[in-house]
Amino acid sequence: MSEKRGNLPGAAVTEEVMASSRSVLAASRAGTSRGLQQFWAPPEAAAFIPRALCTDHRAFYQTAGSGALLSGFDEAGRCGVEIDADQVAEARALHRRYTAIRGDIQHLYPLLRRAGCAWPAVVTNPPFGLQWDVPGFGKGSSTELGF
Repeated sequence: MSEKRGNLPGAAVTEEVMASSRSVLAASRAGTSRGLQQFWAPPEAAAFIPRALCTDHRAFYQTAGSGALLSGFDEAGRCGVEIDADQVAEARALHRRYTAIRGDIQHLYPLLRRAGCAWPAVVTNPPFGLQWDVPGFGKGSSTELGF
């Protein structure tokens, strides 16, 4: 499977994906579809992150995709959220398994917070521009969540 980029094939075409952002079906600045903006992380970044964080044991990735950015961490400690089932399957096929929580991070984040979930490391390449307002937590954005 190649990068989906702005395309919406396979498991990316679900009601949950369409509801995740009003911009999914909008045109990008280049005039092509915006989609989920799924791009793969370079292996060099995946190898660098655990070294920079001085840990390779447990990490969480809010938009885990095919697990590339988690691949430098111990397999047993990799956890991520992914809305696209094709990407989770791709992670397994590429031997980059992680504990996948299937769904939209915008809906799962408040649940993870309320459940007290925590990881010593959070790796992220956020889908910049998503915004939400969660009762009890207030407004937030994927950009802020990444920092």
